[in-house]
Amino acid sequence: MNKRNTQQRRRSILDLLAEQGEVSVDDLALRFETSEVTIRKDLTALEDNGLLLRRYGGAVQLPHELISEAVPSAISARKQALAKAAAALIKTTTALFSTAAAPRPLYCRSFPPNKAWW
Repeated sequence: MNKRNTQQRRRSILDLLAEQGEVSVDDLALRFETSEVTIRKDLTALEDNGLLLRRYGGAVQLPHELISEAVPSAISARKQALAKAAAALIKTTTALFSTAAAPRPLYCRSFPPNKAWW
């Protein structure tokens, strides 16, 4: 298999994980013709995004108990509450900077019409 870019490789790792239930660093490194270090970085990034669980020497699928419809809606409600509280603290002359992980669209929707956002 030819080398792929990072996103394609990670998508393929998730596809393999869905088929097999678990994957190993050694097998993935051979399959994608890349280093074990690169595969470990991929697995860490995928775990950080909540897409798999790392195990010694590889990764496994998330248990079904951890994947439910109730969790995202609870997180969403918390984020909405946080966005409303944060928007209430912002004055008209305040500049707002946020990280990529911050719920920016929620902040925007929480601003009153008299506060500009750009």
